[in-house]
Amino acid sequence: MCRVVFHSMVLQYLSQCDRADIEDMIARAGGRATLRRPLVWISFEWTEQRQEVQLRLSSWSSGDTRLLAICHAYGDWINWLA
Repeated sequence: MCRVVFHSMVLQYLSQCDRADIEDMIARAGGRATLRRPLVWISFEWTEQRQEVQLRLSSWSSGDTRLLAICHAYGDWINWLA
């Protein structure tokens, strides 16, 4: 079983402090992940500069983060990178 944290287009509505708190909370949960209890984080969000929408995957216990796709904000198109 793999635990998954997923969010879509929510971080833009939060303050910088709240965004940092969420990222820290997920990273701490990832730090407790093991091979038997992995954790992945999937995010579909604007970049901080609002230049593009990115679909990202982070996984623990490996700690890898990958940019999977650049996307239209409303799903009209997806440019898969991985």
